[in-house]
Amino acid sequence: MTVWQWDPSLYSGSADYYATGRMPYPPSAVQAIQQTLGLDGTGRLLDVGSGPGSLTFPLTRSFAETVAVDADAAMVEAGRAEAESLGLHSISWHALRAEELGAELGKFRVVTFAQSFHWMEQARVANIVAGLLEEGGSVVHVAASTDKGTGETPRTALRFPQPPWAEIRELVTRYLGEERRAGQGVRPLEMFDGEIEVFAAAGFGDPRIIEVPHNVARVRTVKEVMAAVYSLSYSAPHLFGERRDEFDHELRELLTSHAASGVMFAEQVGSVRLTFWDAPAVPVAPVKPVKKAKTPAPRKAPAARKAATPRKAAAGKTTTRKSAAGKTAAKSASAEPGVPAPRPKTRRATKKAAQ
Repeated sequence: MTVWQWDPSLYSGSADYYATGRMPYPPSAVQAIQQTLGLDGTGRLLDVGSGPGSLTFPLTRSFAETVAVDADAAMVEAGRAEAESLGLHSISWHALRAEELGAELGKFRVVTFAQSFHWMEQARVANIVAGLLEEGGSVVHVAASTDKGTGETPRTALRFPQPPWAEIRELVTRYLGEERRAGQGVRPLEMFDGEIEVFAAAGFGDPRIIEVPHNVARVRTVKEVMAAVYSLSYSAPHLFGERRDEFDHELRELLTSHAASGVMFAEQVGSVRLTFWDAPAVPVAPVKPVKKAKTPAPRKAPAARKAATPRKAAAGKTTTRKSAAGKTAAKSASAEPGVPAPRPKTRRATKKAAQ
């Protein structure tokens, strides 16, 4: 398994492009969250890994108060500025890692992770969140692809071509190498799709999973597709260093040569998968947040290696999966995941202590 260490440069420079480059979550997905949880404008929301507010803003009017947290300070500033421009004063913004969440933030009716949980120390964060939920509260995990479409021919009749994502990927690879970058290291694919087992180990029960189809085509400009490229961790602006202008020029030429009238594209938007967990039935004591400290240097990207094929997002229908709670409940009840049990004292140590 690849060892990956988070570092602050993960999305460095991407905040300026995120709102333009990422497609918004469809209203149907937001409505599904509201209806499933019976949201009525009361209670508190904690959006963890909020970015500049992609899910925060659509959901905030369903709560009395919202707390948005992201590890990237520039993302937080972008979200705060947008909230001020919209006159939304019920949102507080915090530049904070999920591992640093503490009881001082209070209790929450709902905690959301929108395309963010895979970047975290998942077992620790799941345990922290269990202690931050009020009785009857819920966790919502949102899985979607907002940087690009499905690659299928748009169902809506449009005369615009799709963005040339395969060629864009080849261009990025030519500049940055075949393994997908993540900050100062590389992105391990095993970080993805393990949330059900992680939350089961933290004491949560079986999840409810809802697939929300979004059968529409979205028109996108060259500018929006370029912004989408720079919004991604593996092609964040800082990674190109002194060659940034050169890459920018090549990317623009590639896109204008494929776009209708040199400007327009169209993509089929994919479905959104929502996974809901109810708060553990047995109250969980808050986990102390991890202290900011020096972490080991992240694994550096090898010079050249065959890129791993990213997993395709599941799509299609409403479904329910059984969790691994049965196998893990005993473990989670006796010890916090990731924290070793105390070692028993030896006779010698006991005698010495008595003296």
